[in-house]
Amino acid sequence: MRVSAVLIVLAVGAGAVFAQNPGDQVRYDQHKLVRVTLPSEPDIRAMLAVSELHLACRLGTGEQLFVVPPGRIEALNATGLAYVVVSENVQDLIDQERSAIQTRGGAWFDTFHTRDEINAYIDTLVALRPDLATKGAIGQSLEGRDIFGIRLTGPGGPAGKPAVLFNACQHAREWASPPVPMYIADQFIRNYDTDPQLASLLDGLTLYLVPVVNPDGYVYTWTSNRFWRKNRRNNGGGLFGVDLNRNWAMGWGGEGSSSNPDSETYRGTAAFSEPETQALRDFILAHPEIRAHIDFHSYSQLILSPWGFSTGEPDEPDRTIFRQLNDAVQAAILGVHGEFYVAGPAGATLYLAAGDMPDWTYGERGALGWTIELRPAGTPGFELPPEEIRPTVEENFAAILVLADYVANQVDFGFPNGLPETLAPGQATTIAVDIDGPIAAGSESLFYRVDGGAFVETSLTDLGGGAYEGMLPGQSCLASVDYYFQVTTQAGADRTSPPGAPGSAHSAAAGDLSDVFRDDFEADLGWSVQNVALTDGAWNRGVPAGAGDRGDPTSDYDGSGACYLTDNAPGNSDVDGGPTRLVSPAFDLSAPGVYRVGYARWFQNDDGDEDRLAVEISNDNGGSWTLVESVPGGGGWTWTRINVADYVAPTSQVVVRFSATDNPNDSVTEAGIDAFELTVVACDAAPCPGDLNGDGDRDLADLSVLLSNFGAPSGASDDDGDMDGDGDVDLADLSQFLALFGEACA
Repeated sequence: MRVSAVLIVLAVGAGAVFAQNPGDQVRYDQHKLVRVTLPSEPDIRAMLAVSELHLACRLGTGEQLFVVPPGRIEALNATGLAYVVVSENVQDLIDQERSAIQTRGGAWFDTFHTRDEINAYIDTLVALRPDLATKGAIGQSLEGRDIFGIRLTGPGGPAGKPAVLFNACQHAREWASPPVPMYIADQFIRNYDTDPQLASLLDGLTLYLVPVVNPDGYVYTWTSNRFWRKNRRNNGGGLFGVDLNRNWAMGWGGEGSSSNPDSETYRGTAAFSEPETQALRDFILAHPEIRAHIDFHSYSQLILSPWGFSTGEPDEPDRTIFRQLNDAVQAAILGVHGEFYVAGPAGATLYLAAGDMPDWTYGERGALGWTIELRPAGTPGFELPPEEIRPTVEENFAAILVLADYVANQVDFGFPNGLPETLAPGQATTIAVDIDGPIAAGSESLFYRVDGGAFVETSLTDLGGGAYEGMLPGQSCLASVDYYFQVTTQAGADRTSPPGAPGSAHSAAAGDLSDVFRDDFEADLGWSVQNVALTDGAWNRGVPAGAGDRGDPTSDYDGSGACYLTDNAPGNSDVDGGPTRLVSPAFDLSAPGVYRVGYARWFQNDDGDEDRLAVEISNDNGGSWTLVESVPGGGGWTWTRINVADYVAPTSQVVVRFSATDNPNDSVTEAGIDAFELTVVACDAAPCPGDLNGDGDRDLADLSVLLSNFGAPSGASDDDGDMDGDGDVDLADLSQFLALFGEACA
């Protein structure tokens, strides 16, 4: 197995080891690359005393890669830590990479290129199709180098067409990233006339591509230090560089960034302190048509959506949009060369990284933003073999086509008055809808169904200016209504709210909403834990104790403090074997009503294997179980709500359970549950004329009520004997009552 020396640039305290002045040639002769197992925080400190050259942005327990300088292997032995030597001489790996670049011939995407070569190829592409491509500089770097970009667009499409931004190389050593935007430009330019899909997309979109955001750092990796990550800011005291991808304003200064100028994740003195991030920020602000963005990095084969500064996800409806696009991009990449990229929110899937670019493009600008970490999944790390450049750019070209197609046909739904979860029985409900996008006139529809029947289509009323109204007809009490909105774009693509309809839909029930059971897990309300073939990682209730470095949540979902978590031990809260099952108390749901179960769930699995978080429900106190959902790894806290009757008939013995498994035990698996609720939509009892005291019978007690009010004016209310509602309690009311006397209420 080939291992990358390029990883070394992530070293903790690199300034003390690497020469950082221009022209210095950093060499790693006789440095050993080791994989060491660190069971605890004291072991981490012991290893850092041996070597500060740690090979990842985030240091934690478990297996970690370090570069051990000459003469320090004895100190490593003295710690007693278990380790394996992966390479005896790191410099050999560097020399092999440079030799492969120098000797490899073939097409442009068969090897890596210097900044000058990248700029020259941009000129070549623009010269091929000046009608489609324009070259320009979005700004200058700290050392005065132009940050070049390409603008691509076709002659057709709507006025003010939407745009997508693709950029790379915020981190200088990540040589695998610049080829991706270059390949995107290459394919659109060379195949516009022969590929109808590419022509249609480029006619409907503008693509902005910035292959090297950090030109100073990139040049430095070619001339002085192959492992350089940051820009070339002189921080004083012989320390250089700001991590550009911790310098963006969204979440700036938070966890996953450093205030230490010597750190590889040094965030700078303030958000946007660096000219490189300022230039890209100003470019994005100057182009409000940008609807989406991908920031290409290497390595680890990841598709990372917001948020990076926290372990949460965006609110709906964007949460569902991100999830669906994550899945679609993942499938597109897998379909090219069979490579699996783990997809999910950045903070929950990888680690917290406050101040990253996609959080800003989405959080501040509203453009859907991603980081894609390119090949490889592990070794050889940053030092991608040149023969893997082409398959890497090919599979990621398939990924960007998914996003480009979505943006070209993007429709935004807004609900200024919100969406109803309950409906007044017997009354029609009007829903206000705002729709923005390239939609075909007359295609705006509301679909609804009652109690699981077939969907019925009704047209939305066009109020002008993108405002519409839809109407749900009145329903009898306890009727369950599913509904969604749909339009067709001018390109012929259907878009719905919620995304994925009719497979998913908004829902409401006719009646009044109330709580049956609610648990924020601050106290013991009767849950139990059952373990099957589990060696470690059982469910337990408490405040999250982990640091998020192994995929565990750093906080609960609802802010109360506590939740249920697997193991919940610092640094190693991981399920081994299993399942471990969290089982609710039994609930009596036998009374008439529409019952709903809601919960926040967390499940993380670092291998993308078959392990799942299973959510099940039983209506016979656990005698049999029905699967509600099987949750794959990837993602932060997620709120879910289901209708009980969609899975089991409500009874007096309804139980819910959550099962987390890592069996076989071959991955890091973490789970959490919080904010459990059980609600019911029910109806007031139907009135029973003549039952004046509300006991369910029409008897002498009711006659006594009527006679006590006889001859007096009434508030036109049946409960004082005014049977006919004329405002008086008189002989007509007595006659009606006597006709019902003795009959029980239905």
